[in-house]
Amino acid sequence: MNLPSIWFRRLHRSLAATISVGLLLAIVSGVALSWQATSCHVQEWVAQDDGSKLNVAEVMLDLETSFSALDQMEVNTCGQWTVTGRLLNGDYGSWGLRLSSHELSQAPTTANWVKWMTSLHRSLFLGTLGRMLVGLTAVLFLLLLGTGAWLTWKVHGLGGRGTGIWHVDMGLLLLLPCAILAFTGVAMSADRFGFWPKSSPVHMQTDLVGQRPHHASQFEVFENMSLASLQDMKWPFALEEGEWFEVSLKDGTQLVVDALSGEVISNRTPSFSQRALDWLGAVHTGEAHWFWSVLWFLSSAFTLILGWTGFKIWNSRRATQPKHVERQGTSAEVEIVVASQGGSTWATAEHWAKVFEGNGIRVSLSAMESFRPNAECRRVIFMAATYGQGEAPEHLWAWKDLLSTWEFHPEAKGMVVAFGDKKYLRFAQFGHDLADRLERMQGLHTVLHKVNCRSESDLLHGWIGTLKQLMLSDLALTMKVGRQDGRKKFQLVDRIRSGRMVWLRFRPVVPFDENVQSGDLMALCPPGGSYDRMYSLSIFKDQSAGMCVRLKRGGECSTWLDSLHVGHQFEARIQTNPKFHISQSTQGGATTFICNGSGIGPFLGMIESLQDDARATLVWGVKKRDHARFAEGILGQAMKRGVLTRLELITSQEATSNCKHVQDVFCLDKDLALTSLSTTSRVMICGSHAMARDIESTFQKNHNEAFQATRLAGRWQSDCY
Repeated sequence: MNLPSIWFRRLHRSLAATISVGLLLAIVSGVALSWQATSCHVQEWVAQDDGSKLNVAEVMLDLETSFSALDQMEVNTCGQWTVTGRLLNGDYGSWGLRLSSHELSQAPTTANWVKWMTSLHRSLFLGTLGRMLVGLTAVLFLLLLGTGAWLTWKVHGLGGRGTGIWHVDMGLLLLLPCAILAFTGVAMSADRFGFWPKSSPVHMQTDLVGQRPHHASQFEVFENMSLASLQDMKWPFALEEGEWFEVSLKDGTQLVVDALSGEVISNRTPSFSQRALDWLGAVHTGEAHWFWSVLWFLSSAFTLILGWTGFKIWNSRRATQPKHVERQGTSAEVEIVVASQGGSTWATAEHWAKVFEGNGIRVSLSAMESFRPNAECRRVIFMAATYGQGEAPEHLWAWKDLLSTWEFHPEAKGMVVAFGDKKYLRFAQFGHDLADRLERMQGLHTVLHKVNCRSESDLLHGWIGTLKQLMLSDLALTMKVGRQDGRKKFQLVDRIRSGRMVWLRFRPVVPFDENVQSGDLMALCPPGGSYDRMYSLSIFKDQSAGMCVRLKRGGECSTWLDSLHVGHQFEARIQTNPKFHISQSTQGGATTFICNGSGIGPFLGMIESLQDDARATLVWGVKKRDHARFAEGILGQAMKRGVLTRLELITSQEATSNCKHVQDVFCLDKDLALTSLSTTSRVMICGSHAMARDIESTFQKNHNEAFQATRLAGRWQSDCY
């Protein structure tokens, strides 16, 4: 069963809220304890330098020079040794021992704040009940991590590219260390309450054959035992028959050594399950290695940030909900329906509604979940924002059931403006599914327009398409953000007509700003027109610009542009289009330019800007070879410089080979396709949406793995119309 992401999101939020207090206390105390463990490892390195080459027998000889009687010698997690016994002067107690100098000092103690944090971390100062709560918190934390990982996969996929959302990207980085930390904590709690599988230790008992008294420092077992392996050693009450040394090693082995002969009386080796538990405990506390203590310190600190970013996301979405003001009315001429995850689509919807109302058109604005079609209204606009890879917003996971309750006027027409991100394979999928369902199930004649990353040029094309689909008069849609205000004057310096295309080259009266690049857009409004049309630009080194215009029958703007003569001046504004700039990193790698018809417009300037021997490829589809003659000079020069090493001109009406469409080249030449999708390449597409879809389908069918990697890495750029 393929559950919608809403269930994982709700479970994730519920778990985060449920364990927030306990997890916060555990993490804060864990940061302190991991810092303490790291500092202990530093002290342990110093201690190991002092006694790394000593064996237990040598230390015993050294201790006899200061003690008349010994009771115990042990080492703590920081590598500090404590010796308990009676000094030669008769004083009895515990002292710290510096092995390199045999100096005695005050016995090491655990700082009160470490004891306090340890108690807080283990039991929240609540004894057994607290240990149960901490164990339950660790289990739920594991589940929280699982739901977060699953939700990320459902929404953002498994690509290596970051999502740009701190909470998600940081969560993926912390997933593994936090999972290890939570699992080891669960294992320790399971042992505490008897749920950890137990097995008996291996116990070897030896019968003494005879008593051969030796001095303890001469026992073979102590001579062969390195000090680094010793954890704790207890001396017998007296060196006589029936007494023994009790020795505990760091690997969990426990030895009983006869006090007179030095024979090993008993050897208890821990079982595999006990060794595993001890190792997990050492990993959890950071005692196993400095790597773990440092990792826990960093992971715990960043988990606090992760919790804060999660809270910020929840709070920001909660705060934005009341700002969405719906305007419903029975006399509306246009109904705008919004389906948005975080509410950002409402700004666009309200902008469009104001434009309609400013032109005397009554508008109804409502959220999709509360929308009920007006039986008298015949124009409906859906603004549908795809969530993640291709899903509907989480509160609309049952949107298909919602649609089944709607009834539209028999002559109604619909427009779906679908928002998404082209880095995902299922670009604007929710909008696509919505349009398909409205058309097939509701009988509403619907047109789909997709908007990539809320691009203003895409929105403007969507506005124009909406007016056409809903049979509304031309209305000017003023763009609110992302443009250079003010119009500038330009003078036409060259004009070449090629079939149904016209190439225009012009210069600005005032030089271009430095940040204007090929791929940016020119907004033009013909005399008497009511709104701007967008054309992609080539910017050349001589400060001139060019654009290729496809002539449309009856096209108001293209007809006007075709009528211009050299020397004519006109006004226009430049709108930046950073998503379709050629990256500077591309200069060292291969670029494949793919276009049809007037889509060559921005590529001529990009090709000129490339360095010599850039070894780029251009695949250009036109109807007849003669239609490409206006670009012969620029492309010929690029071939001489090595900027272009391959030029494929596809002619649909003069096909002399098996290539009739642009995508045919990549079907017939698999090496070219794989080169275009290599890890150092970049693909740039400009032209019609139909051509772009065919190219994507071809690459997906024949080279899907490389195609997906190119898209996710951001090396696939498309600007189509």
